[in-house]
Amino acid sequence: MSVIVKASPFFYLLSKQWTVQILYRLAENETHFNKLKDDLSGISAKVLTERVRELEDWDFVSKEKVGNKVVYNLSHLGKELHGNLDYLDVWLESWFTKAPEVTTEGMPVMT
Repeated sequence: MSVIVKASPFFYLLSKQWTVQILYRLAENETHFNKLKDDLSGISAKVLTERVRELEDWDFVSKEKVGNKVVYNLSHLGKELHGNLDYLDVWLESWFTKAPEVTTEGMPVMT
């Protein structure tokens, strides 16, 4: 069995609403929960909590207590993933020009 087939749980995680947006936001800089929630307009606290915990479980996100606040950032593995998502982004840009019937309508968009 190929590694990509075995990796279906990973792709499932990435396909969940808000996962990629959280990764991209944390790639900008570390932040605390409320700032992250504010930056991702439209995400509920419940969903953000779920996604951050899932990303922590996969070791893509780490948290650290700074003073009396918890700060979230990308782990080393999360930074590697972000770099690979950048490559995928370039490929997808090309793919979308070849498949114009595919849209992202109704999907959350980072601003």
